[in-house]
Amino acid sequence: MEYVLSEKGKRKFCYNNFLFIEDRSVDTKVYWKCDLSRKYKCRARVITVDGQVSSSNNDYNHNADAARLEATKVMQRIREDTENTRDSPQYILSQASTNIGAALAAKLPCVGNMKRTIRKVREKKKLHQPIQAEERISFYQMNLKRVRLEKLFSCLTQDLYLIES
Repeated sequence: MEYVLSEKGKRKFCYNNFLFIEDRSVDTKVYWKCDLSRKYKCRARVITVDGQVSSSNNDYNHNADAARLEATKVMQRIREDTENTRDSPQYILSQASTNIGAALAAKLPCVGNMKRTIRKVREKKKLHQPIQAEERISFYQMNLKRVRLEKLFSCLTQDLYLIES
């Protein structure tokens, strides 16, 4: 059984190159419906018990799309890399786009939208905290003290050279 996460962080169940979203769950039984049930009025359903498929009705009104499934996995990997690394968006996208085929590339969002996804994930998780005003002031004061000490040290060393000559 394979699961991928949606953009909202919910589980999607992968079965026979179709994606299913959770419809409802009762005890250990989970009822899944096709994720295109609203768009195409697809009536396909799968029932899992303790993580194993117990029944499915294969009542699809669309074809299986393996490239769409792989594109969903690539987008999930991009979101995970965004949360776990501090790499630039361009680097994350270049790593994710290695060894992908033309069919898969056609199913991915455009580069601008993927970069926006990276920004939104980082913004939501607050991975890039801005420097607070108090921290800026203390950093500025520390730099002033360092500059003053350097000037004092250079003056003292010049005086020492004068005494030695």
